[in-house]
Amino acid sequence: MTFIFGMYGIALALLQWTAGGVRTDEAKYLLNIPYPQPPVMRFILSLTENIPHQDLLWRILFALILVWAVTLVWNMSEGLSRTARLFLSGAWLLSAAVALQTGTIMMAPLTAVQALVIVAVAFTKKPKEFSPAFLFLFGLFWLASLFTAYQIVLFFPLVAAVYLRSSISRWQQALYISGPVILVFAYALTNPFILGSFINAGSENLDIPLSWWVWFLLREWITGGSLVLSILGVAGLILHRRWELLLSFLLVSAFVFLSFRDYYDIYFTPLWIAGAVLLFRAHPPRDGWLPWFLVPLTGVTILTAVLLPSITPLGPAREVMAMLQERHATGAILISGPFGHQWQYESRFPVRRYEPEFLGETQAVICLNPCEKIERSRFEKIRKRPEVWVKRALDSDLD
Repeated sequence: MTFIFGMYGIALALLQWTAGGVRTDEAKYLLNIPYPQPPVMRFILSLTENIPHQDLLWRILFALILVWAVTLVWNMSEGLSRTARLFLSGAWLLSAAVALQTGTIMMAPLTAVQALVIVAVAFTKKPKEFSPAFLFLFGLFWLASLFTAYQIVLFFPLVAAVYLRSSISRWQQALYISGPVILVFAYALTNPFILGSFINAGSENLDIPLSWWVWFLLREWITGGSLVLSILGVAGLILHRRWELLLSFLLVSAFVFLSFRDYYDIYFTPLWIAGAVLLFRAHPPRDGWLPWFLVPLTGVTILTAVLLPSITPLGPAREVMAMLQERHATGAILISGPFGHQWQYESRFPVRRYEPEFLGETQAVICLNPCEKIERSRFEKIRKRPEVWVKRALDSDLD
């Protein structure tokens, strides 16, 4: 099964890769561009910057991590029937949030896996049975997770519950629970980009009607578990209340309600799995029905892929830059209009914002917005959408 799951993950990674390039959020990590996210994964990814097909390598690795995390779902559901455990494993692999993000080079899928690890630790055995060595390693994992993406703090109640129910001393509990949070908070204070991004994230959607906010949150709940797992998860969380799961659910919901990012729906998937496990433990389902539940679940995933916009849409950056590289010209490339980091990732030449005074130093101009003061005697248009102007050969020779 491990091999089959691996092939499933690689197939989804290749599907992402053949879509035609990297997305702007992916490029920020691959190039280690200064960004409000913590440094751990950005630094690791940047170490491979000179490896050919760097993005394909990481797409496959990220996909395998996300797909093989299904073993955590299997362990969490210990004690249930084999059919129930297979259903939950299939629900993880086939839910829209997981299936559509497998192979993306984003922090959200990694954070979801880290959240699933935290949930699994709370489910596998009684915390008082954990050894001091395990609790120390779990503390290191909590620290590394916080320095991978800040959003893992949404699952703080689960981490606190593990340590508060353990047999270690109170001061050790406080150290393991709050120490990593204090460290990442101290790091955040050293980076002005971070505080600015928090302010922007909390204010950029203030002019959107409240009904849209509510609909977006409901949509994230649905796609996080392809409706079927979502319903089972909510039922389990409500009927079999565990304060740490409910608090994490409320924190994730509040964050998604404010953030308006499609790819955050995957943060709900570990919680839906936990809720479904609680529900099945208390009310064992009829095994004959469970496999059929995967049919509408998969259908919702397919509808999500077809009807909803891509979580992070691709642009023409790879195609345009490949066209320019075939000309074997030199010099910077100017871009008019707002552009993402994918243009920098795909280009072998410096990318600068368009200013007419830089035209003498450039080999090409890409007009995402209308360009002004381009002399047709010096530049020729080789593409319409977006407009791409290249310096004429005669003018290059004169330079």
